[in-house]
Amino acid sequence: MPQSAALVNLRDAVLNPTGVTDITTFSNTVIAVDATSHTYTRQRNDGRIDTWQDNVPSTGLRYRPVVAPVNGLPGAAESIGMSLSNTGLTVSINASASNPNPFYSISIDRP
Repeated sequence: MPQSAALVNLRDAVLNPTGVTDITTFSNTVIAVDATSHTYTRQRNDGRIDTWQDNVPSTGLRYRPVVAPVNGLPGAAESIGMSLSNTGLTVSINASASNPNPFYSISIDRP
């Protein structure tokens, strides 16, 4: 689980159903950690705030519920992700069968 105030810079490549890949550069700062519930909340450099829960739905995975757009900030789809230890790579997929915009995402840490 990340430490509070940890800054992570990354490049994110998202493949959508039409085969288009969007590559975007982001930064996330962890703004809260709850070791009891195994959750951490982070704020992306565009202002979006999301919360991830480690080891859900199974050990080694992490889960993010839907993030609704707020005051012009972007939302995010329900997602299940997995960080590949010591590689700087994270993969995630859309976690909702009813999402009209399924995706597959690969993120890589950057300096």
